[in-house]
Amino acid sequence: MGEAITLGLALDPVLATAEFLASPEGRALHFPQEVLEDDSDLLASLSDADAPKGLLAVASLPRGGVEALPRKPGGSWLYLDHVQDPGNLGAIARVAEAFGAAGLALSEGCCHPNHPRALRGSAGSLLRLPTAIGVDAEALAEHLAAAAPPLGA
Repeated sequence: MGEAITLGLALDPVLATAEFLASPEGRALHFPQEVLEDDSDLLASLSDADAPKGLLAVASLPRGGVEALPRKPGGSWLYLDHVQDPGNLGAIARVAEAFGAAGLALSEGCCHPNHPRALRGSAGSLLRLPTAIGVDAEALAEHLAAAAPPLGA
């Protein structure tokens, strides 16, 4: 949640328990909007986490196609073909960011990068790393070729 706040993502609504807000972690977060305080039973019923922490928010994370990926000469991109498990997608994104990837391109049929388990597994990488969905491998090659320097240059 702290990463989403730092990146300036619009969060609406934000729900938290009184216990979470009083905790050191809760006091360290500086929400730019009102936080709705509710009981842990409601948050547990809304969360898909096995052990919710007492904080839940909805963020808009629009994902585009190949055109959403930056063209970065000399950059590295990962093309993921039919990755089905959201936790695996999150872990791959974390490793890709750690190794300096310029972005991720997900084929048609991949799980969605906004899936809660993918976002949790990425530890924030899917918030920071440009990620395109529904990408065809040929379209990705054409898109990135536009950034390549001319041969012999």
